[in-house]
Amino acid sequence: MKLRLLLFALLLIDAAVLVLKIPDLSISYREAELFFHGEHLLRRLILFSTSLFGQNDYALRLPMVLLHVGTTLLLYLLAKPYIRYERDRIWLVGIFVLLPGVSSSALLVDAAGLVLFALMLFLVLFERARTFSYGVLALLFLVDQSFMILYTALLLYAAQRRDGLLFGLSAVLLSTGFWWYGVDVGGVPKSRFLDTLGLYAVVFSPIIFFYLFYIIYRRTFLGPREHLYYIAAVALAVSLLLSFRQRVELSVFAPYVMASLPLAMQAFFHSYRVRLRVHRRKYRIWFTVALTLLLLHTVVVFFHKTIYLFLDKPSRLFAYRLHVAGDLAAKLKSHGITCIDAGHPHMSLRLKYYGIEACNGYVLASDRQSETDIDVTIRYMQKPIYPAFVTNIPKN
Repeated sequence: MKLRLLLFALLLIDAAVLVLKIPDLSISYREAELFFHGEHLLRRLILFSTSLFGQNDYALRLPMVLLHVGTTLLLYLLAKPYIRYERDRIWLVGIFVLLPGVSSSALLVDAAGLVLFALMLFLVLFERARTFSYGVLALLFLVDQSFMILYTALLLYAAQRRDGLLFGLSAVLLSTGFWWYGVDVGGVPKSRFLDTLGLYAVVFSPIIFFYLFYIIYRRTFLGPREHLYYIAAVALAVSLLLSFRQRVELSVFAPYVMASLPLAMQAFFHSYRVRLRVHRRKYRIWFTVALTLLLLHTVVVFFHKTIYLFLDKPSRLFAYRLHVAGDLAAKLKSHGITCIDAGHPHMSLRLKYYGIEACNGYVLASDRQSETDIDVTIRYMQKPIYPAFVTNIPKN
């Protein structure tokens, strides 16, 4: 009972920290594109949220936080057949919520958060209600085209297990996916292999990605090869193969690689406990180092605005695209301005979410044009991040 209370306390703290972080973020151009022009299922969730709570940052990101909490709880349930002790599963949950890619998808309006939730839901049902999970598997076709990775993995798994029903269903869904979505391998051929490995290390943190890679590699040759292995292995292999000729959208593949987390934790605790206490020291050291790096990353992510103080060009900060727009809209409204020529279509679309329409009466510029211009420069910790001045164009 105490461990269950610890689990729910962890989930509550995680959700609370994420919600407290929402006011520091503004809608990005990519998120604005999804909100106004997207066709993804995620857009329906966001529109439903904003219809209930209004067009603001909380309504925009609350669905992602709820999906994240649901995903975390599903991971805990998924790990039960693989990780015997409940306290070990809570360690897995703690590491999961600290992963850089997970903490990002918990706030960013991106398909990765929805895909990860849907994947975990299917995997839990696959373990506990196999027949019902097949219906969910077919519905995943409508969620996101990246589920063709899952269909490919299950096709290979079913072939190994000689499961005719799963093989046939996966084959039909995979064929339908190729027909409906097509296959995009466009772009100028250019190797991005090392970049992709680097991005994986950022999403998972270097030590944890190395260990996940090792577990997948080891099971490829020594087994056992469960469905979780096939899902992670196919996603990792396809992404690395594609990276030899083009840039890979890691948000498409990373959710499936995360399916190997229970296997990695299972292998770690097994290796740890079969050894005498005197020989467990190196495992404790590596675990402590990995956990420390995750905690440091979390601190950087949640206090990243202080990094602006050390940058000559604020636009170089990794989160810059998620700043400015909301603060700028608030400043414009404080001066009674509800429409403006923002000078760039990206900023115009972002401001539109906050109720600032595009028009020609006011012009936003990075330099002062006259003494009558209104200074709406965005500053964080007194440092100018986005120089901006509003010029009123007289009507003839």
